[in-house]
Amino acid sequence: MMIVLLSLFAVGFIADTCSGQIETAQLTLVRLTDAVNDTGAVCLDGSPPGYYFRPGSSDGESKWIVHLMGGGWCSSLEDCAERTGSLFGTTSPEFWPDSAPAVFFGGFLSYLESFNPYFYTWNLVFAIYCDGGSFAGNVDEPLNVEGSMIYLRGRRNLDAIIESVLDSGMENATDVIFTGCSAGATATFVLTDYVGSLMPSGVKYRAFTDAGYFPDTVDTNGSYVFREYLQLVFELHNLKDGVNQNCVSSFPVDEQWKCFIAQYLFPYISTPTFVYNSLYDSVALPGYGQLCLPPNCNDDGLKYIEFFGMEVLQALQVVINTPESGLFAHSCLVHCHTLYNDIWNDIEVDGVTAPKAFVDWYNDDSIGSSDQKHKYIGCTLNSNEPCNPTCAAFGYGTATPTGKATSIHQSWGVVILLLLLLGTFLY
Repeated sequence: MMIVLLSLFAVGFIADTCSGQIETAQLTLVRLTDAVNDTGAVCLDGSPPGYYFRPGSSDGESKWIVHLMGGGWCSSLEDCAERTGSLFGTTSPEFWPDSAPAVFFGGFLSYLESFNPYFYTWNLVFAIYCDGGSFAGNVDEPLNVEGSMIYLRGRRNLDAIIESVLDSGMENATDVIFTGCSAGATATFVLTDYVGSLMPSGVKYRAFTDAGYFPDTVDTNGSYVFREYLQLVFELHNLKDGVNQNCVSSFPVDEQWKCFIAQYLFPYISTPTFVYNSLYDSVALPGYGQLCLPPNCNDDGLKYIEFFGMEVLQALQVVINTPESGLFAHSCLVHCHTLYNDIWNDIEVDGVTAPKAFVDWYNDDSIGSSDQKHKYIGCTLNSNEPCNPTCAAFGYGTATPTGKATSIHQSWGVVILLLLLLGTFLY
């Protein structure tokens, strides 16, 4: 049981447990055992793909959120083999119980109106990420790693999940939001148009990415380590056939890896997409060699953090200049915002919270009429103090969210997440 609880912390969807509310609702795990034989869809360890499901209610019965779990990538067979012994490479009951308390799914995924007033009644699909290649890879033959067989079948897993969900009622959907966090957000960028092509006609279909806009820039040593890492992921998982094909066809073979990086891929996405990202992502920064974070940085560290934020902002220009897109790019030191009740509700840019910014964009039938509409951009961080006062509770330890107790994730959750994900960035 302890393994399961720590695993849930690492994924990042432990909700605030200090709210005084006791949750009894459960999400059911759907293991797609038939897909193993039907299509060869399997996790890294050969276990079946799966997803947690919570049915909608009231006016949300025909509306769906499909969330792709995050958790870094594996860039070598040895890395992938290591993931088979964790929740990132299997659907084994050791890591994934047959049901999970609804309280584990917070923020945008919460079914509590107090935390998620605009979407709490919607059907929720939480797709387990167990392939190491952002649901997009496909290698036909299993690969032998020291006597154990490893399977790289992310795209087949996604296909099996979407087919199952369509058969379970999404074929009658009126609204679908395709979303994900971190590596799941990368998958959302990469796969949103493909998944949209599988949706029923007439559906309102939108993409919502959370903490997946990793810039193609140099690390603290002036090297493109993160780019090189993603190139290895791209090759190992055979991603060229799984990512956006309009993007792939626009680049020469030796540059097709760019279609796995949001800033290069975004111009080829036709689905209206809302991008939610920190300019100073607390998990991304260590992946670029920046190991100190405010309030504990020296001048050199602060200089790189300021540079990194400007690089993220420059990479986001394609989003800013796309009329159909929405953007909430803040200055807080956080990662995977939509999964936590406090981060989801408390961070503001120009006096507007992310839930309000997103729902206004989602409900705006005239999106596309103005480049700058629904674009919120945070301040420049150039000291050990937050430039946005609503960021003070997240990463700085100098305040608590307005009117709310600090949630568990701000201590153990973030520590465990960093320990797990740093290994995927720094190979």
